[in-house]
Amino acid sequence: MFRKNLIVATLIAGAAIFSRQSPTVASDSKPEPVLAKIRVHAKPEIVLDSIRHLRQDEPPGVKCLSHSQHEQVIEETFVGLPVVGKATCVYKECYEPPNKVVFHMLESDKLKSFDGFWQLTPVGPNITEVELATGVDFGIHLPFARQITNTTTLKSIRQQLADVKKLAETKQQAALQQNSSM
Repeated sequence: MFRKNLIVATLIAGAAIFSRQSPTVASDSKPEPVLAKIRVHAKPEIVLDSIRHLRQDEPPGVKCLSHSQHEQVIEETFVGLPVVGKATCVYKECYEPPNKVVFHMLESDKLKSFDGFWQLTPVGPNITEVELATGVDFGIHLPFARQITNTTTLKSIRQQLADVKKLAETKQQAALQQNSSM
C-alpha cells in the first residue's frame, strides 16, 4: 500500500511541476512510435478518403485550422490523459496519395512531441493493410511514464483504426453496390 501511495504521490508531484511549464514547440527528440495494424476490406484510395473524412467532420475536440488538397493543419484537444489530464496540440497532416499520411506537431501546451504516420498497403483485391504509428512525448521523467503513455496511445490508435475500418468498408460496399446496379 505504501508503494502504491508513493507512486501516486510521485505522479501528482510530477504533474504539478509539469503543469507549470510553458507551451512547447515541436522537438527534434522523438520517442519510438507505438503502432498497430488492421486489415480493411476496401481499396487504399477509399481508406485514405475515410481518414480525411473523419478529420473533416470535426469531432468534439478537433478543429481544422487550414486545409488544402495535400495537407491539413489541425488543432486537437486530448482529454483524459494520464498525469497531465488535458493537452491541446496543433499538428499538420500531409497526404501522400494513395498510400501514406504523415503528421507532426507544430505546437502544444503540454506535449513535447507528437508525430507519426498512416501507411496503407494493398494486400489483395479491395483489401488494404492499414498501419498507424504514433509517437507521443509529454516530457515527463517519472517512473513508468513511457509505459503509461504507450498504453494510452495504443488504445487511441486501435480506436482510430476501428473507426477508419468501419467507414472505409461502408464506403467500399456502397461503391460495389453502385457498380453492380449499373
